[in-house]
Amino acid sequence: MTQQTQLLIIIAATFFVPPGLWGQQEPTSVEEPAPTATGSDEQAEVEGSSPPLTPDPRPLSGAEELRVESPARSRNFVLPSLRTTLFGDSNRTILSRGTAGVEVSGSIVGGLTVQQVSRRSEFALDYQGGGMLYARNSELNAMMHQFGFTETYQGRRWGLMIGDRLSLLPESPFGFAGFGGSFGVGGRFGSNLGSWNPVFNSNQSLFTGRGSRIANSALTQIQYNASSRSSFTISGSYGLLRFREPGYIESDFGQATVGYNYAINRRDNIALTYGVSLFRYQGIDYEMNAHYAQIAYSHRVTGRVAFQMAGGPQLVIAHSGVSGKQSRASWTAHTALHYRRPRTSFEFSYAHYTSNGSGLLLGASTDQFRTSVGVRLTRNWHWSLSPGYSRNEQLRQGPTVGTASAYNSVYASTGLSRTLGRYADLSLHYVLQEQWSDARNPTGINTGSSFLRHNLGISLAWHGRKYEM
Repeated sequence: MTQQTQLLIIIAATFFVPPGLWGQQEPTSVEEPAPTATGSDEQAEVEGSSPPLTPDPRPLSGAEELRVESPARSRNFVLPSLRTTLFGDSNRTILSRGTAGVEVSGSIVGGLTVQQVSRRSEFALDYQGGGMLYARNSELNAMMHQFGFTETYQGRRWGLMIGDRLSLLPESPFGFAGFGGSFGVGGRFGSNLGSWNPVFNSNQSLFTGRGSRIANSALTQIQYNASSRSSFTISGSYGLLRFREPGYIESDFGQATVGYNYAINRRDNIALTYGVSLFRYQGIDYEMNAHYAQIAYSHRVTGRVAFQMAGGPQLVIAHSGVSGKQSRASWTAHTALHYRRPRTSFEFSYAHYTSNGSGLLLGASTDQFRTSVGVRLTRNWHWSLSPGYSRNEQLRQGPTVGTASAYNSVYASTGLSRTLGRYADLSLHYVLQEQWSDARNPTGINTGSSFLRHNLGISLAWHGRKYEM
């Protein structure tokens, strides 16, 4: 029996210890979400049935998705964490020679979450970083880092938001399980950072062969409140996608939008947005600009529901040294739903937009779905499910570099976790990845064309107490 097998048996035995044997541990610090009243938000505050909630100040025409706000039990804190995971990976997708069987690997990831809130400003930071070690193929050992921050300021008339999302990963972040189960799937950052509209992100939305890559997106947004009901926004971002292995398409990305917001009432808003996306490719005489206009609507119930939808026409103009100037009319759309109840949370998002091509295509028409469900089964047990799907189709104009015109990518992650005392938890998680395409060379490692991959892991995580500032 190998050392890896012995370690897996020990951790599995620990995981399924009856809950009663943990009764001597300190009580968990994870608190149940406060119940929300069945009446209005104002009534909940008057009756004292839940702590006061701060309405989400984010503009509908902005770069960030709207959130469901929850009562903050500690507004200013630093929270360190450490997670170690043992994986069993059907590794046909990560070795060019297509090794059969299961590859055993492990990871150690440290994390840091910071939040600081004042009357007019808010700062949030999340970092995860560590390494992956493989039992039989040490050439696959890799470092992984994921960092993001958001700084916002809101005055009486003017508001400012700046942020950044940076990742250094050994494979695509779409469905990436290296950070330990659903906590790291899809390249999502800490919950205090929220989510950006996909058009502001230069990352990948399909699977590729194994190889280090860097993705970064920096964002600035200015808001002007013209009245108590209306506001204007101007947003700009710059991003890049770089690979340390040959065979991929590297790109630079720019985004600029202007928007107008109008509050119909306390819960319903509409917005008009115009935006332009600029795509440039390293070492290739080809560039692409996408102009679009959208009308948007949102409905928010503080602490419970945040729903938004937007859509409109788009014109894509491409310039190539070979084929000259070409244009193509299409459409864009973005919708997101965030829902929270005392023991259940649900998130869904869909976007149709023009992307950089994720390193395999010279621009793509991208459809992307993501969903996540979290359920607190008991005080100590929590279950989550996070499926996602994307389709990246080569734009008709311009040269064809990849071996496929379209990639269909699916991931699904599910996890079951149990708190162990005040500062630790143990989780068992499974991640499925599947991709298919019309590639002429489906076995090529850098085409990321067609494969099915299973990843089973068991994680032991520790987090310190929140050090309040």
